[in-house]
Amino acid sequence: MIAVRSKSQKGLATILEPSFCPQEVFVLFRVPGMNCGHCVATIEKAIHQIDQSAVVKADLDLKQLNVVSQAPEEDVRRALDAAGYPAK
Repeated sequence: MIAVRSKSQKGLATILEPSFCPQEVFVLFRVPGMNCGHCVATIEKAIHQIDQSAVVKADLDLKQLNVVSQAPEEDVRRALDAAGYPAK
C-alpha cells in the first residue's frame, strides 16, 4: 500500500494499491546519521537533484525525514545513501 496525495485531493492522503502510479508519494524515513542543519541541507540537496519539486521536512530530534516526491521511494533511498545518510 502507498499513501499518496494528488493536487486535486487538497492535502488529503489516500491509500492506493502499489500497481497505481501516483503523482506524489509520501515517504517517512528514519535517518540515524542526521544530526544538524548541515545534514538536513545535504539531504535536501540530494533529494532535489532527483526531484526539484520534492518537499522535504526533517525532524532532528526523532531523526525522521518526511518526503513528498514524484520520484520512486527507491530513488530517494539511493540519493540518501549516495549523500552519506542511509535511511532505515
